Amino acid sequence: MPFGGLRLAILINAVSFFGSGLFEMLIEYHWETRKISSIHEVWGDMLEGFRFIKDSKSLLVLVSLAIVLNTLLNPIFAVILPYISRVVLGYPLYNLKAFKPLQQLEH
Repeated sequence: MPFGGLRLAILINAVSFFGSGLFEMLIEYHWETRKISSIHEVWGDMLEGFRFIKDSKSLLVLVSLAIVLNTLLNPIFAVILPYISRVVLGYPLYNLKAFKPLQQLEH
């Protein structure tokens, strides 16, 4: 049996995964925390982050696009696709692992 194709791709992926893990062990990081004195400090930090996003044009466009896509596509994946798969196409929900929470509604 020749060695290549899918087997070679999986082997390369596994070697790169473990190599990445080995190199990650060499990273030295010292975690520094600070005590929060009041809720105003938290709000100040959040406002600083919002100002940073607002001042960066590309980051503002990216975050805005993510918000719009999440708002528009979430109802499609949460309501419309399960409806189409169950009612229109006639798939029982126990065959669709992605719709596992909806299976409980069936019983």
